[in-house]
Parts: sequence; structure tokens; C-alpha cells
Amino acid sequence: MGKTISIYKTGPDYIDTMYHEKIAGSPSTNLDPFFLEPEYRPGELKNLFFKNFLYDTAIIEGAMGLFDGVYGEGKRCSACIVSEEIGVDVILVVDMDELEKLEEYLNKFSNRVRAVIVNKLPPDCDIELLKTKINAMDLVLLGYLYMDESYRIESRHLGLYEPQKDIFSIVDRVSEQLEKSLDF
Repeated sequence: MGKTISIYKTGPDYIDTMYHEKIAGSPSTNLDPFFLEPEYRPGELKNLFFKNFLYDTAIIEGAMGLFDGVYGEGKRCSACIVSEEIGVDVILVVDMDELEKLEEYLNKFSNRVRAVIVNKLPPDCDIELLKTKINAMDLVLLGYLYMDESYRIESRHLGLYEPQKDIFSIVDRVSEQLEKSLDF
């Protein structure tokens, strides 16, 4: 508790950065490689990252999936590319119903995924069994969050709505639950 956070985003969505800034109280920087093309030069992302790394720690939110970048062009302009260029490891948030496909998904491309936070667990989930399953993939179960409809943030076909005042009550509830499960 009490840490300040430098926040970053990949992907073209400007509303996510509004959430970042409102919740963390610090500016959010877009690190999407697509916006640096066609003049993109190796090292630009790393320079942008460190130029805006002004606080105790950093979080980079990836767009959609880890490998989602320019459609049909491998991992070009993806969150995976950003993590590789900057040299940071990835904590992947995975919904429980996608866990069975995780190993196959991660084997698509090289990546820096080291830990997982599992989202939307059923109330009767066996956490030790979950840890065993994650560890078998050479990953660490960093934490988990049980399914709870009260955590839901309304969205529309183009993504989230702009942040509302009640966002803090949702963030507080999610934070309380994550504090119980996060294992650093």
C-alpha cells in the first residue's frame, strides 16, 4: 500500500487511460507500437517507457489478448512485443473458463509471461489444484478473483463507457478481494 504507479496502455483505446488516471491519480502513457509506425525505430518504446516512469512501480495494460496486434501479422504491435522490447515480465489475467486453453495459447509465440491472476473463479474452486495446474505450465499463480457480478463495469460495442463516480466503489471491492489472494 502507499505506492505510486506509472501507468501505461497498449492499444488505441483512449477510455482505458481515463480509468487509469482517475483510479491511480497519475497520467497514463500509450505505448502502442502501431502509433510509432512507419518511422518506428528499435528502442523507441523503451525510451518512452523510461521517460514516463516517474513513480515507484509501473503497470502496463495490454490491449485485448497478449498477442493481439495488427490482425493477421503475428504479434506485430502487440502487448507481447511491448514487453519484449522494454524487457518486462508479464502477469497475465485469465478468466477461469479460458484456463484450459492457456498453455496452447502461450505456445503460439515466444513471450515473457511468468505469472497468472485467474479471474471469475467459481466459489467452490480448489485453489491448491489451481496452483498445481498453473505450476505445471511453469507459471506462478499470483492471485485470483472469485466471480462477482458487482465487479462488472458497463461496456458497449466500442468498449467501456467513460469512468463514472461509482468506479471507486468497484475498485475498492476488487482491491479488498485481491489483497486476500495476491501472493508476492
